Amino acid sequence: MPQRHEPTPTLAPPFRVKQVRDTRSFVEDGDRWVPVPGSGDVRECDRCGRTHEIHAEVVDAAGRAAVVGVGCMNATVAEQRRLSGKATRDARKAARERARAAARAEFDAHTRAVAAMVFPHDQVRRQPADWGGKPAEEWRVQDAGPVIVSEWADHEERMAVLTSNWRQRRMEERVGGPDTLRALERRAGTYDGG
Repeated sequence: MPQRHEPTPTLAPPFRVKQVRDTRSFVEDGDRWVPVPGSGDVRECDRCGRTHEIHAEVVDAAGRAAVVGVGCMNATVAEQRRLSGKATRDARKAARERARAAARAEFDAHTRAVAAMVFPHDQVRRQPADWGGKPAEEWRVQDAGPVIVSEWADHEERMAVLTSNWRQRRMEERVGGPDTLRALERRAGTYDGG
């Protein structure tokens, strides 16, 4: 709870604005980031005594530093809107970047864990398959999607695809399914739309 104090009526306008900050938290709501009322650093205005979550750090005509609400910084309404709007945009952008960094760290941790898993080469099942009327093999391992291998195929490349399919399934298991993985990839900025 902020300490209550009396306003300082001796602050002498005009004020030089050093910085305006929106201290509220922002949450993602669909495709928008919205402020959470009451989540900011509630601070009493040094000029009027009311509490504000959007603060302006100012220096008065006598050189005294103060923290005031946007309405008390002795600026035009247009200037108040411009400065508070910029502060809100900056806070929203910072919240988005923090969320993306957290999602990226989570995604990278899962990726490292899956990369450390040993692919079960001894469990690869091979069975005959038809590839457009030509003889081929279907390779499978556990629950990974099958890979068709023609007699002309590059076996190393086909094994790499099978391994990739297997690792994709392990990743989906770790995060809770394919939809959850896609959502994490979108939040982390790694989703390629595939």
